[in-house]
Amino acid sequence: MSDKLFDFKELNDSAKHTAVKEFAIFYVHQYANNNMELIANYDVDGVVQDINRDLYINRFNLESTIISDSVSERFSKYAHLLENIDQKYFDNGHPEKNWDTWYEDKYASVQRGL
Repeated sequence: MSDKLFDFKELNDSAKHTAVKEFAIFYVHQYANNNMELIANYDVDGVVQDINRDLYINRFNLESTIISDSVSERFSKYAHLLENIDQKYFDNGHPEKNWDTWYEDKYASVQRGL
């Protein structure tokens, strides 16, 4: 594994699959906790609504099934979302920052109050 970092669009297909799967795990947890505000800020084409509709329909399945089905059914939607999120990746598709750290950093940078 190289120390060089890449944008999502620069990853090969295998690395993109890894990136999407790891993000989907994070995404499903955020969805389950009704905590989608930061992610929705990166949605420029309404893909969050498409992903969320599937998650809602499948909400009674096991979490592992929800994640695997969501990745297989909405891979291109996740990929499109990741193209807009300011995260860097190693050549194997693993993110530079784990998604929880990424979220905490983004949340801490949000301006407070009126």
